[in-house]
Amino acid sequence: MMFAVAGGFLLAGAIGASWWNWARPVATDAATFCPQPQPMAVHAVLVDRSDPISANQQRRVREVLDRAVAEAPVGARVALYVSEADDVEVLSPRLVLCNPGTTRSPFYPEPAPLRERYEQAFRAEIDKVMEEVQQRPERSLAPVMEAVRAVCIDAFARSATGGPLSMTIIGDMAQYSRLANHHANRDFETILGSPRLDAVLADCKSAEVDIVYLERPTPAFMPGPQGLAHRRFWELFLQKMKARPRNIEPVPTAAP
Repeated sequence: MMFAVAGGFLLAGAIGASWWNWARPVATDAATFCPQPQPMAVHAVLVDRSDPISANQQRRVREVLDRAVAEAPVGARVALYVSEADDVEVLSPRLVLCNPGTTRSPFYPEPAPLRERYEQAFRAEIDKVMEEVQQRPERSLAPVMEAVRAVCIDAFARSATGGPLSMTIIGDMAQYSRLANHHANRDFETILGSPRLDAVLADCKSAEVDIVYLERPTPAFMPGPQGLAHRRFWELFLQKMKARPRNIEPVPTAAP
């Protein structure tokens, strides 16, 4: 009987301690809503603005961006980056916030007002980005590899989180910079083996990467770089960056 009572006290104590740890508030950053000292996960979204995007592609891009915000784990940091058609050395996020979720948790005892601010802030920034890509004239430079490197450094290399890391890249992925020109040189194996590539390599910390691959129609007599070999190049390049390519989703200019 004494053992049963003692066991009951131990079980009750364990349950009480567990409840106390769950209910005890965890400090969060007032500006970003992120748990301190580190977020539970990091998801970086990179939008390449170097080329115009068709109406069909805009719809899909909007869906991807909205889903990234809505489906981020509670306490995960979502960072939205936009790459300009210029050489990229450093990229800072246009917006970075952590998802407070919709139900009470140790991180967010009252998540509703924070969730509303989180959604409104991303909605406004995504609206702005979508308006910009519609108006953006086609530019000559497209330093996609440089932009991926910059995001890996800013979002992952300096991140203290031990949680999952992920990235979504949105663009046609046609590199055009001093480093490489996919339009003129489609010997992707040579590009991957070139020592010049070292300039854009960084440690992406095993982040999982999805690519929203915006297709570009080209005339038969002047085919562009896109295709299976081009997609394979990006898979291998990301592996060199110590990332884990997960999915490449081709998005046509017009709806099928």
